[in-house]
Amino acid sequence: MTKLVLPRVVLGNRGDIASRWGIITALHRIGVKDVSVFCDSPENIPPIPYPAYVYGKLRNLLLTREGWKALRAADTVLWAGGLDLQDDSSLAKLVYLWVIFRVYRAMGLRIWCFLQGVGPLNTRIGRGIAKGVLKLVDRFVARDPKSMKLLQEIYPGGDYACAHDSVFLPGLETDPKLIETDKFQPIFSNRPELLIGFNVRIWFHFSSSLLPYEFNQRAYQRRAKEQMEDLVTASCEAVARLSEAYDTRVVLLSGYQPGVVSWEDDLPWLAQIKQSCQDEEVILFDAPMTMPEYFAFVSSLDLVIGMRLHTVLTAMRLGVPGINLSYTLKGDGILSDMGLGDYVLKLDDFMRSPNLAVEKAACIVEDMAGHRERVRVAVDEAIEENEKVFRGLFE
Repeated sequence: MTKLVLPRVVLGNRGDIASRWGIITALHRIGVKDVSVFCDSPENIPPIPYPAYVYGKLRNLLLTREGWKALRAADTVLWAGGLDLQDDSSLAKLVYLWVIFRVYRAMGLRIWCFLQGVGPLNTRIGRGIAKGVLKLVDRFVARDPKSMKLLQEIYPGGDYACAHDSVFLPGLETDPKLIETDKFQPIFSNRPELLIGFNVRIWFHFSSSLLPYEFNQRAYQRRAKEQMEDLVTASCEAVARLSEAYDTRVVLLSGYQPGVVSWEDDLPWLAQIKQSCQDEEVILFDAPMTMPEYFAFVSSLDLVIGMRLHTVLTAMRLGVPGINLSYTLKGDGILSDMGLGDYVLKLDDFMRSPNLAVEKAACIVEDMAGHRERVRVAVDEAIEENEKVFRGLFE
């Protein structure tokens, strides 16, 4: 029986937490018993009787004593969810990945990368380090065909398979009664005809330098400043039009849990949108939520428009149509593979013409039942395919 350990560090990112949530739930569902999980809080993993361990220093490179014992007791590292093989943010992530995978191999552990994205990899040195990482990996299941193609280009000798993002696994469904808590009263009291979730994130700030963003925040923020101002302006225009178009309440929703990773949180940009709109039907929702609460909350929306890919994917997984404001190829790759490519709007196009998002939203609203059914069919197919890959890997 395989003894799994999930050591990948996830801090505050609701999309990565949702991806890990789906994987852990699916492991338990098919009867995999020996699984250890590293996390920052037990609230961020499903209530399943798998032992949980706190992260060590240097993103779990220097383990706690208990974490070290858990790693030594395993035989397979399941590096699951998210996207690490890329060089647009910095080369540090790739170097870190190569180092920590070398440590795992020195301990005699197999490494399975599961339902991860790949790319962009635009630099020669980035591709070189990525190739070195892939040589250490025993099996890689990509989450979309474009990631799969990039894997095969960089290191053709790997053991690869392709499926869908890990939010498309059973286990994200929750009790809708959770929305009756006082926490959600500002959103659901006197509910209008439509509830639309809206999300943006900081972008335009990444570079392929060695130094990660969190160690040089001022320089990265200066790099993004002008274009982020344009993005906020475009978002204000789109949100105002959405709020006026129907009996609509627009909920500004972050893809991060508040107060965890300040330099990545979406809330400062959403707060600027709220401040500019001056509309009581545009609500900034910044309350902390457990993941079941987050899933229940998102499932109660009618439409989600988001830059954060997993804000949209989670909504679709829960039956809510979504529009991805795509800033890289990953959104187009994943949704096109599901037959939902027309739910993608390129970020540059949105910034030039915010009304494009309003027009896409109008098309969905005018046939909400049809779009919900279309999303449901695509999601069911993705879940079925993921389950086949999952069972083949672990049974």
